[in-house]
Amino acid sequence: MDHTLSSPHRGGRRVRGLIRRWLFPPFIACCAIAAAAAPAAVTNRLASTYGGDLAIVRGILTQQESEIDLATAKLTIDRLMDPGIDVPSTLRQLDAMATSLKTAIPAGASSRLKLEALRQQLYTANAWNGHRRYHYDLDDSLGRNLRNKLLPAYLKTRAGNCISMPFLFVVLGQKLGLDLAIATSPNHVFIKYRDERGELLNLETTSGAGFTRDVWMRQQSAMTDKAIASGLYMRAVGKKEALALRRLYERAWSLGWRPPDDEQDEAVRRRAAAGKANQQEKKK
Repeated sequence: MDHTLSSPHRGGRRVRGLIRRWLFPPFIACCAIAAAAAPAAVTNRLASTYGGDLAIVRGILTQQESEIDLATAKLTIDRLMDPGIDVPSTLRQLDAMATSLKTAIPAGASSRLKLEALRQQLYTANAWNGHRRYHYDLDDSLGRNLRNKLLPAYLKTRAGNCISMPFLFVVLGQKLGLDLAIATSPNHVFIKYRDERGELLNLETTSGAGFTRDVWMRQQSAMTDKAIASGLYMRAVGKKEALALRRLYERAWSLGWRPPDDEQDEAVRRRAAAGKANQQEKKK
């Protein structure tokens, strides 16, 4: 089964800015500060670190699509942000989670039944997750805290965002044999799911991996018809694109991308505030 939902050759042409968004800014900033205020030896050391990290990312993206293990690649990139991440240990944790999920799913279960089982086990407090459900972090609704995008941090805190949540869902879902892939809309990551009939559906992991219509997603984030027709948004991407996540700025702009505005950010804050208020009301 092809779990990428998109042809691999497109990945090389559609390098997106997860590298720019996750990797480049911190190291560019560090190098700039060092150049202005640090001795030459420190500057050279920072530049060497940046070059080494860039080589790691390039090494992942130059692999054949079929050779890339999404969990390993995601954790390898996460470790560039937090050297304390134990990649082998986290991979074993993910394998154990998938194995225990499989035991809870009847043999010969349909794709939809597997999907529902994964939803329930992740997002409903139960014995499988130690009665600590995985949920959207309403205190960091805009994902400003870089650490919250790291998969091990999500596994530990159970509070995620539109980066960590879809990646965990796809990694576990693919281990169950589900046909899932990462997809994007402006400043947002969600999931494309293909069922047994071949129907392609949107899943919103920040809301319990519920089904969402294209029209609803376009209401949440402004997307031009040109941006969608070009494949910039609302398209299932391959593993390389899932790891890179955004095109270079100039290429994206030419295909219809426009930067988010304060109004969009405020809309996200309002939805998060409403969600927190609803949670507090339920606790009364």
